[in-house]
Amino acid sequence: MRVSEIDDLLVTLDGNVARIGTAELLNPLKLADAEGCEVLRGKLILDIVERVKQRRGQISSQHIAAIVQLAKQGQPRKRLQLPGGVEVLREKDALLFGSRPGKAAD
Repeated sequence: MRVSEIDDLLVTLDGNVARIGTAELLNPLKLADAEGCEVLRGKLILDIVERVKQRRGQISSQHIAAIVQLAKQGQPRKRLQLPGGVEVLREKDALLFGSRPGKAAD
């Protein structure tokens, strides 16, 4: 199974907002060892960001780590701002990736 196929199964798109459950992001293949999913999790995050990004901007490994940390321990309503005009919002059991309001410079 390719990452894009996994992405299609786990991510819900509503306009330009992508939603993924925190459990699905942290362990996309439901493996016994969720930490063994690091590469797949990173690729999944990059694919989601590409789908909602409104302008140029590069996502680094630090951005990916911050998103994973938000999924693991973030409080509901906490937000991350990423390059490309992307904002990640933590819900109770999901992350929402969407366009950041306004015209903030990256």
